[in-house]
Amino acid sequence: MRKQLLDLRKQMREHQIDVYLVQTDDFHASEYVNDYFKEIEFLTGFTGTNATVVVSQKESGLWTDGRYFIQARRELKDSGTTLFEMGEEGVPTVEEYLKKNLKKGQTLAYDGRVFSLNMHKKFKKLAKKKDARLSIDENLLDPIWKKRPQLPKSRIWILKKKYAGKTYGQKLSDIKKAMKKKKTKAHIITSLYDIAWLLNLRADDIACVPVFMSYLYIGEDETVLYVAEESLNDKVTEYLKKNDICIREYEDIYEDLKDKDIPSVLIDPDIVNVALVKSLPTDTKLITAENPSELMRSMKNDIEIENDREAHIKDGVA
Repeated sequence: MRKQLLDLRKQMREHQIDVYLVQTDDFHASEYVNDYFKEIEFLTGFTGTNATVVVSQKESGLWTDGRYFIQARRELKDSGTTLFEMGEEGVPTVEEYLKKNLKKGQTLAYDGRVFSLNMHKKFKKLAKKKDARLSIDENLLDPIWKKRPQLPKSRIWILKKKYAGKTYGQKLSDIKKAMKKKKTKAHIITSLYDIAWLLNLRADDIACVPVFMSYLYIGEDETVLYVAEESLNDKVTEYLKKNDICIREYEDIYEDLKDKDIPSVLIDPDIVNVALVKSLPTDTKLITAENPSELMRSMKNDIEIENDREAHIKDGVA
């Protein structure tokens, strides 16, 4: 059995937590994550890109899909964690497992920054049915992960219009039109892909994915980018100021939201994490829908299409 699992159970006992959930995700529901968020690999040894782990004092289970069954069997050997092969006959889902094993009066917990609002609603409903307590403020891996990698802060660079096809101003105008249709004057974007696309900025915070760790708040009279100051150079800082984008530290959004006057806000409940939602004023109305930018960035303009052709030619030659 891995020492990390024993250490986690000790933390669970100290915090009076009976069942703890971990998943391969970051604060932005990214498909791939940087090393800071590889908690399941640290805990179990499993290196796949899709998994959920459920830990109690008696059992540890890992759920993953068919791409990883052979790999997971090998990597989980002697780890103390049992593989649950998703989609296979007779194998319960995470929810079915919790329905059976979570007891009345017990506490189910996870880090709310890593679980989306919609996922949280599902577990909240389950806990209520089981008459169990739910806690989303518990990050139990930090104390035991002594050599945890730092959050990445790669240098951000500007994607020129000759590659993007549209300026940030043009894209923001489209976003605000979509916000108006939803009858809201505020929008929080946490998808790293959407933020990079909208701002015409790129970086290398995730391997093979040119994004940077950030949040974006769009209000009626302000746009605020929450990003590590170390990721900015003078050119990018000037670009942001020129476009009237305020700069705040990456982690500041959780405190900043508490003090904002936000009658209503547009969020994607499958992406925005529940801890961020809990930071909003209690009277804020949530307008839940897919990020408008998701559809916009999928519809390529003429310049993007031509650049796509060029990229394929260069790739083919290589």
